[in-house]
Amino acid sequence: DGGTTGGAAARPEHVFTVRDRAGLVAALALGDQPKIIRVATRIDLSVDDTGRPMGFEEVRDPQFDPAAFLREYDPKTWGRKNPEGPLEEARKRSAQRQADRVLIRIPSNTTVVGIAPGAGFVHGSLMLAKVSNVILRHLHISDAYDHFPAWDPKDNASGEWNSEYDNISLRGATHVW
Repeated sequence: DGGTTGGAAARPEHVFTVRDRAGLVAALALGDQPKIIRVATRIDLSVDDTGRPMGFEEVRDPQFDPAAFLREYDPKTWGRKNPEGPLEEARKRSAQRQADRVLIRIPSNTTVVGIAPGAGFVHGSLMLAKVSNVILRHLHISDAYDHFPAWDPKDNASGEWNSEYDNISLRGATHVW
């Protein structure tokens, strides 16, 4: 099928060297136009637009109380049904706020390459969904963390917490190297 070329056809003005989340997001804004993104350092993906770290408290919906959630949906009292109600809705809103920060969508025709030792991403997830022709190379990616995992009481014999994030996720992606 012609191989995987990523952003090899990028015009010179579409070759970016990024050092922070804002620079990465700006480079990705080209959409499917060929681009090469050179990552020069370790980039924390869980920061706000000014570079300030955003942890649990910064993305938590004010109505979400983790201790109350655990009490409310304890399988001993709640049973083996899916969580529903105000606390679950607050958890979902919190999860969406976190996803809006840490989930980075990589478009088609993109090369993302680390150009320094340890260059890559921390505290986030790269999503390649329904894209084609992407190269990810020489990147150190770690610590994708879900602050608001979903409780599935029917997963396994006694239920499981299901985290949303992997360091890299491919869903319907083709020609990825």
